[in-house]
Amino acid sequence: MAYCTVADLQDTYGEDRISAWSRVDPDRVEKAVYDAGAEIDGYLLSGGYAVPLAGTPSTIRKYGVDIAYTNLIISVGVLEVDPGGDAVIEQAKIARRYL
Repeated sequence: MAYCTVADLQDTYGEDRISAWSRVDPDRVEKAVYDAGAEIDGYLLSGGYAVPLAGTPSTIRKYGVDIAYTNLIISVGVLEVDPGGDAVIEQAKIARRYL
């Protein structure tokens, strides 16, 4: 289940940035979104929830974006050259703790 979309990533982190990475590898962004949804489903299942959720609460959408974005920037190697990458990793850690 996708709890966020590519459009959600673009709205949060900038259409230019996400689109640029999509041009490099169109499947990479979709995979990041898919993997974030699968990860969230895993957390929900372990908490006894039925998945996929009937609707996507805004908190889950936000955390889906944070996890997907982190997966994406790790996969394109941005963290190697971006000193702000630690803040992105921290956002994903916060999302995972919440879940």
